Amino acid sequence: MKTKDKRIKLADGRERMIEAAEDIVRRQGMEGLSIGAVAKSVGLTKGGVLHHFKTKDELVAAMMRRDFERFLASYEKHCAQIEGLEDPLTSHQKDFLPYFRAVVHDAESADMLRLCLSVAAVLDPRHQAETRASLVERWHQLDPDDDREMRLAVAKLVADGLWINTLLGTGPPEAVKARLERFLLDSLGE
Repeated sequence: MKTKDKRIKLADGRERMIEAAEDIVRRQGMEGLSIGAVAKSVGLTKGGVLHHFKTKDELVAAMMRRDFERFLASYEKHCAQIEGLEDPLTSHQKDFLPYFRAVVHDAESADMLRLCLSVAAVLDPRHQAETRASLVERWHQLDPDDDREMRLAVAKLVADGLWINTLLGTGPPEAVKARLERFLLDSLGE
């Protein structure tokens, strides 16, 4: 087998394993996830999975990266959509609207997988560093003396809170989400 073909086959195998792991977490939560369960799901031995992921933690980290890539793709999709809006938006509105829509409105962000991965990222010290680094950077970029930036921070915190409530199954109806989006956008337009 050519080297390039072998790399493609290995990458496809990794992706199949990550997809199988995601399916297991969606159905059974993190407690159901094991190297053995993934191996059984994709028709390999444990050793076959361990060739790609040395530990369950390594597999979970790959799942987290993939989930974050999905979020970024959703965010970029919403960024592209607002470029075509007729009503001009302020820079803070342009920063907020795609974030709000990617976090609050996209249905794929509100499932068992996202909840489990989020809990793992927060509670497991092995996964905290990456999550903390991105959040700390977000806060350090803000100017505490700029009222508009503070309103943007509050708007993003509201979006994060709505996301957590949606994950827990306690989120508001779509009409309330839409009204919050409009309210927050208006507060950023001043």
